[in-house]
Amino acid sequence: MASELPAGAGWAFEWKFDGDRVVLWRGASGVRLQSRSGRDVTAAWPDLAAAGMALRPGTVLDGECVIWRGGRVDFGAVRSRASSSPARAAELAERLPASLPVWDVLMHPELGDVRDGRGGSGGRCWWIWWRSWTGRRSRPCR
Repeated sequence: MASELPAGAGWAFEWKFDGDRVVLWRGASGVRLQSRSGRDVTAAWPDLAAAGMALRPGTVLDGECVIWRGGRVDFGAVRSRASSSPARAAELAERLPASLPVWDVLMHPELGDVRDGRGGSGGRCWWIWWRSWTGRRSRPCR
């Protein structure tokens, strides 16, 4: 691993997270988190599902469930949460809330499917920090 990132024109960087990739669906009556394999993983991420209720129905996001500990993403904590029972996942969410870096907007409530270039992130990552004790903040990754 390099100690410094290269500088200058022509360089682009992308974060590497050790998390679980998900699609977050905000429907009319709730939120569903779906794994890459299509499995419903909402019960493992109750804090993200609750925070997702702040989104407007019809929103679909492509993101990654991560857990920060000591200033770093803790893959062990992610795996522990992902393999927990719903009751245990709720306990873990209280101690180590998850965050959802959002890589792309797939569906927008007003614009519909934005994967064809009419919207979306334009190749940027959008952080949506959802933590039960702080609420929600978002900013584009640079």
